Amino acid sequence: MNIDKIKAKRDAMKSQLAELDAKIEKAKKDTQAARHKEIISLINKHNISASRLREILQREDEAKQMPLALPIESANPADQAQGE
Repeated sequence: MNIDKIKAKRDAMKSQLAELDAKIEKAKKDTQAARHKEIISLINKHNISASRLREILQREDEAKQMPLALPIESANPADQAQGE
């Protein structure tokens, strides 16, 4: 009896996992489609070349990946000596 319950739970979890995987894939496709639509809109709106737009978007993506703040080093030499 317990084995049957465990198998049923396992099957239910597999089904839920498959549903989540499908939702993730759909979200990825929707995001990509929205990005393509945005790119086409920018090309048409600003009358720029695709290569120039690609360059701009690449810079934007690189900027998003950069850390927001750099660590601040102490001006106190005693603090710096402790860190070494």
